[in-house]
Amino acid sequence: MTTTASTAAATAAKTYNLTGTVADVSLGTDRKGRPYANFSLLRTNGKTVKCMVFAAHIDKVKEAVEQAQGGNVKLFGRFDRRQFTGSDGKEHTAMRFHALWAGQPKAKGQEQEPEQQAAA
Repeated sequence: MTTTASTAAATAAKTYNLTGTVADVSLGTDRKGRPYANFSLLRTNGKTVKCMVFAAHIDKVKEAVEQAQGGNVKLFGRFDRRQFTGSDGKEHTAMRFHALWAGQPKAKGQEQEPEQQAAA
């Protein structure tokens, strides 16, 4: 394996936690008939991240969004690089966040689990 290939493999496996508000949800089906969703995550720092989620993870994101009631949702996943030829004929590269888990961010001051707090 070359250095470039091993670096690319290591980069693809890196995962991140992102927090923000879900917006602009669009549902679809891929060529194999599997459901997916694309959406934007409006981050607390003002940046917008394009996100996607497949099959079983769609329900987790929906549940997290419903529980948040318009508030922040925490996502765990990885960034996927996507290369394509634009309508202008030029090659473009885009990064999209592939969400693998969704839930509620911890409230400030609740960094430990309740069992750990009782033992402390």
